[in-house]
Parts: sequence; C-alpha cells; structure tokens
Amino acid sequence: MPAYRIFLHDGPDTPPVTETLSARDDAEALVLGELRLLLTPAFTHAVVSLGGTAIGSLKRDGQPPLEESDRAEAVALRLSDDQ
Repeated sequence: MPAYRIFLHDGPDTPPVTETLSARDDAEALVLGELRLLLTPAFTHAVVSLGGTAIGSLKRDGQPPLEESDRAEAVALRLSDDQ
C-alpha cells in the first residue's frame, strides 16, 4: 500500500503537523484524512499528499478554505525532499 502524508493545520500561520498513513488508493487516503481531521478538534484543515503531490485538501465545516492548493503542494514537496 502506498504511504500517503497528511499535513494537519491549525491555522494558516503555523507549520503543519505531518503524519504518514497507508491507504489502497487516493480515495481511501482522503477518507482516512477526513477522519483524522474530524477526530482532532485542534486542527482546522488537512492536506493529503502522495509522493510530494497534494491529492486533496480538507477543512472543517465553517472554516474558510485554505488558499493553498499551490502552497499545499509546495509544502508537500519541500517536506518530502527533507526525508
């Protein structure tokens, strides 16, 4: 199973918490990312990536969207390069 990364955000100005999760495909990774986001009230947004490419951005109800489809991908790439 591919190893996806989830970047959990508690706001746009703080670095995300990064976790690894295993999923069969992108759809399952997004569902697992959504569950992770919903089970931890400290986080407002999550970005799921695979191989440095963002595959989806999630947010809690009532939260404005992260203005980071491009920024999320840049963060994913930068963090995957660090590994």
